[in-house]
Amino acid sequence: MKSGFGRVLFLSLLAAGMLAANASADTHWVGTVSNDWADAGNWDNGVPAAGAGNGNAIVNPDGVNGDPVVSTAGNTTDIGVYISINGVGMTITSGGELNITDTLVTGVWGDSGLVTTAGTLTIGGYLNVGAGAFDGDLLITGGTVTAANLSINTTNGAGIDMTGGQLIFPSSNLGNVNYWIEHSNITAFGGAGTINVDETTSPGNIILTPVGGEEESLPAAGILGLGLLAVSLGLGARSVLRKK
Repeated sequence: MKSGFGRVLFLSLLAAGMLAANASADTHWVGTVSNDWADAGNWDNGVPAAGAGNGNAIVNPDGVNGDPVVSTAGNTTDIGVYISINGVGMTITSGGELNITDTLVTGVWGDSGLVTTAGTLTIGGYLNVGAGAFDGDLLITGGTVTAANLSINTTNGAGIDMTGGQLIFPSSNLGNVNYWIEHSNITAFGGAGTINVDETTSPGNIILTPVGGEEESLPAAGILGLGLLAVSLGLGARSVLRKK
């Protein structure tokens, strides 16, 4: 019995050791060659492309050539992307495309910088903003951002601002999205504009778009003393107008 037990224990430990040895390693942004996300020389363990076998993609600060920029189409990763500390960010330019089938996380270990997108950003899991109760904002200036779920930890001011483009979630996120709009965690033009919430154009989804300048045409008395003013747009679409 002892011999059999010892053999089983040995094989179990051997298997555990092999699994540990084969565990997927994270890949970290170092920006050695350029600021191009898709250049393998800018990552210490290769581009976090789908099927590459990495653990997570960690965007670290102090890249030799700055923060990563996604400027080409067809970039897909099947692991989590974590925007690290000390103000590091990421940019997706117009025409750039990043498809993350897992999660995008900001502000998990310390304050992140801006994730700015004017292109196409698709997230199959959570868009997790300010995850560790640190700052880490998303700025949408154009294009389309789509995510399966949204989480915003607002403890230290993390949030989403829109000056263009659209932000799309499944309708199951509507309650939380409304809350974050009402509490200025999702804003348009830094709070000077409105967020339009469209519940009908794409059944099963909500589409957020920014609208700027409408509040300027309203008399001051119309918003005086009001934290929020809901403006009906019909057909399930509405805007939230903020007090300036």
